[in-house]
Amino acid sequence: MKGIFMNAKDVQEFLDVSRTTAYQIINDMNQDLLNAGFIIPTGKEKN
Repeated sequence: MKGIFMNAKDVQEFLDVSRTTAYQIINDMNQDLLNAGFIIPTGKEKN
């Protein structure tokens, strides 16, 4: 993991979940950020 963003592979390894679950976690977190008024890069979650 480099920088301040995590991709699906990083989330998968960090949480020991499947790739599909990692993508769902990222999507859920991104939706929470959008609902709070933040603009986010697609496919990344701030670390």
